[in-house]
Amino acid sequence: MSKTKTQTQIIDNEMGIVPLVHNTAPVINHIMYFTTFGQHDTLMDEKGSVNEAGYPCIIPEMHQDIYLSTNTLAKIVSTTNKVRYLIKADHLGKLYNPLGMYTEGRPHNKQLKHAGKEDYSYSEVNHKVFMFYLSFLKTKNQAYLHNAERERV
Repeated sequence: MSKTKTQTQIIDNEMGIVPLVHNTAPVINHIMYFTTFGQHDTLMDEKGSVNEAGYPCIIPEMHQDIYLSTNTLAKIVSTTNKVRYLIKADHLGKLYNPLGMYTEGRPHNKQLKHAGKEDYSYSEVNHKVFMFYLSFLKTKNQAYLHNAERERV
């Protein structure tokens, strides 16, 4: 009988037959949380170093999880093999605007939250869109938000 790629490989050592298991799940090394200017703890650049010209960042050790979930608008998740850029967006793909005139300025809709659905969830974007969005969070200039939405399409 020939082995296929889907069968488990085994190694015969002194103790007996041991299955050879490859751990392919990526391990999260570091997460950075970004928010609007004024709600931040420190200013950091995208590489994680404290910088006066950086972007508004939340330090997770200083806050509870509920604060992080409501005030975090963008994240950088670094794993062993990839860096993911995540921005809070609605189900239609429109980026979250914390300065919006209408319901955008409120982070949660009570009726949808009660039904188990969130208004906004994190979606992965490329580096250029992420940098436009961080510039919007830092300066509160709507032009950066519009540029991020244009680049996203």
